[in-house]
Amino acid sequence: MRTDWRPRLWRAVFVFTVLAILVLALAPMPPSPRSVPYADKVQHAFAFFVLWVMGARTGWWRTLPLAGLLLGLGALIEVAQGFTGYRDASWADLAADALGVGLGWGLVAVRPAT
Repeated sequence: MRTDWRPRLWRAVFVFTVLAILVLALAPMPPSPRSVPYADKVQHAFAFFVLWVMGARTGWWRTLPLAGLLLGLGALIEVAQGFTGYRDASWADLAADALGVGLGWGLVAVRPAT
């Protein structure tokens, strides 16, 4: 009996991506040029957009639990950043995370099933 290995691969990639984003979110920030306004918000939105799309691809998350998981992760990251001493917790970052989740949800909702 052959089983489809793709859902397990997507789950592994999703978990790896979550861990990578956690590490990047809690590491000290390198100096960045201030020439791009709101660059950090774009990074937050993009990271959570990618997490949404990858989480939706795993096939074992329904939309509301996945949204709750990702928004909870964003809140956890912000709280943890507040304790680092070199990062700041920000409601705007959490809003950018929510925007990324919303954009990902919208993309997956309008994308035809394959």
